[in-house]
Amino acid sequence: MVVQMMPDPTIAKILARQTVAKDLSHFAGEPEKWPRFRKEFKRISEECGYSDSENMARLEKALKGPALSAVEYLLAFSENVSEVRQRLVGQHKLRIIAMIDKIKKIYSNQRRIQSWNDRSWNRSQQFNCYVEDFG
Repeated sequence: MVVQMMPDPTIAKILARQTVAKDLSHFAGEPEKWPRFRKEFKRISEECGYSDSENMARLEKALKGPALSAVEYLLAFSENVSEVRQRLVGQHKLRIIAMIDKIKKIYSNQRRIQSWNDRSWNRSQQFNCYVEDFG
């Protein structure tokens, strides 16, 4: 009978801290980058067993621009890590709504352009018919 020894969680975390990149990629609030940033933060935090104060330091270093502005006042205390993440999720949702609105406007403009193109094409066809009748 072979008994497998499970590694000590503390040793596993120490080893992870030596092999896993500590720094997060920069995040400035871009909705398309949020899922990757969130997963990276969660994965590294769990693998390495980072404390709230270590995670807060990592967030301070990684956040830029609008993302930093949205949570800057919360970064003073390490116990605010979960609130910082919630605020970033909220900001992310607002940005997605803004992106959807932009897409709707683009689609609406595209439909107007297509309608204008259709009318122009019809007019050019009418013009060609007139030219052929006179020719």
